[in-house]
Amino acid sequence: MIWNIVEVLRLGYSIVALWAEINSVFLHSRKLLQIYKMKTSSKLYITNTILNFATFILFRFGSCIYLAHGLYKDHPRLSLPFCIFVGAMIFVMSGINPILFWRLFKSDVLRHRTRANQQDTHFGSPEISKQPHQIHSNGHTKRKHH
Repeated sequence: MIWNIVEVLRLGYSIVALWAEINSVFLHSRKLLQIYKMKTSSKLYITNTILNFATFILFRFGSCIYLAHGLYKDHPRLSLPFCIFVGAMIFVMSGINPILFWRLFKSDVLRHRTRANQQDTHFGSPEISKQPHQIHSNGHTKRKHH
């Protein structure tokens, strides 16, 4: 991508690939809200969640689709190494994005169902619940063992 900028070639592909970074703002905001223990029922957290999913679908999935379409349409005008590189990146991101989306969906949308189920198991016992917790990047908590 840096080569494209230096040579002022195929800048459109580079710009479209960077669209995914727009979603990163809301993804990192989500993490900050979790670190500061913001309630998931707060308007700020809900707004961030909605914007996170909207930008995820539009800019992460959308950029993969748009790049794949552009590569298909423009491949006769592009170099073979560039086509292979962009095709490989689209393939990788097409695998990573659905996994990340599912983890976010599971954590932010299906969270209440999961927490209700956890309270019915041994994790809700007073002895275990007194242990300190650690928040992970997926929003779930993990108990620290001493």
